[in-house]
Amino acid sequence: MSTLDKTLPLRKRVFVNEEPLTEETQDVTKEDEKSQIDSQKNIELMRPFSSTTRWVNLIKHYCKRTLAIFVSLFVIIMMVPIIVVTKLSSFVTGDTKTITYSKGILESSFENIYLFSKRVFDIVASAFGLVFLLPITLIIKISYVLSGDHECVIFKQKRIGQYGKEFNFYKYRSMIPNADEALFQYLEENEEARKEYSINKKLKDDPRITKIGKFLRRSSIDELPQLINIFLGQMSLVGNRPYLPREKEDMGSYYQTIVQTKPGLTGYWQVSGRSETAFTTRLELENYYSEHASIPLDLKIFFKTFSVVLKKKGAK
Repeated sequence: MSTLDKTLPLRKRVFVNEEPLTEETQDVTKEDEKSQIDSQKNIELMRPFSSTTRWVNLIKHYCKRTLAIFVSLFVIIMMVPIIVVTKLSSFVTGDTKTITYSKGILESSFENIYLFSKRVFDIVASAFGLVFLLPITLIIKISYVLSGDHECVIFKQKRIGQYGKEFNFYKYRSMIPNADEALFQYLEENEEARKEYSINKKLKDDPRITKIGKFLRRSSIDELPQLINIFLGQMSLVGNRPYLPREKEDMGSYYQTIVQTKPGLTGYWQVSGRSETAFTTRLELENYYSEHASIPLDLKIFFKTFSVVLKKKGAK
């Protein structure tokens, strides 16, 4: 009976005697080789997970897969805005009006990209800021209660938004309750104040402002609730300040240009003097912004705002 030389690999094993291999013998040899390979695979799979080599291979495998997923997502995120920005701009920016047909295709595309990127930045920044709004509101509420004022600390007022659409404007209350009624009564009784208000639409020494309100205004903290308006798409981080409906007539010919852009938390007027400028100067500044709104101008205003707030320039 023939015997196998076990010192040789399976594929090279030969019979010791020199009898020729029959077909049946060759089939048995192939089946034996196949079963041995399968056994070796099973042994590899059954090795304990503590094996360093196996862990390294698994980590490499999942790292490659994760990297591939992130690269795919990055490509999709970068490509989608480029492909559909023109169609999505009206939805993302909250602008239901189309761009005037007098503009060229290239100019319209650049404007759509500008509005799209600006809206994305507004959403991210306002969402981040809203996280801090609750504790700040709680501190302000406690301060008012301790001073004997139990009214709501959030002030809501109708303002003129983009394209003349009115919206509810939010800020921390820095004045006494029913401030509008008190203003009308004060202007009726004080002629000098009435002249001042007709020129600046503000009072230098407004008697309605509370002690806590003076601090809120000087630090510009009273503007923070407008992050809600920004998140809702009614305002932007950078833009013209929202006007009161009763100021529409006083805006004159500037009105149509100014309302083409969204109102902003900060703007060209805020970083150019704010309360120290006359109402007509404010109109000229904000008219200029509406005609030249762009990413470079927005960035310039945005970063300049920090120095203006820290120096409390024009804040009253």
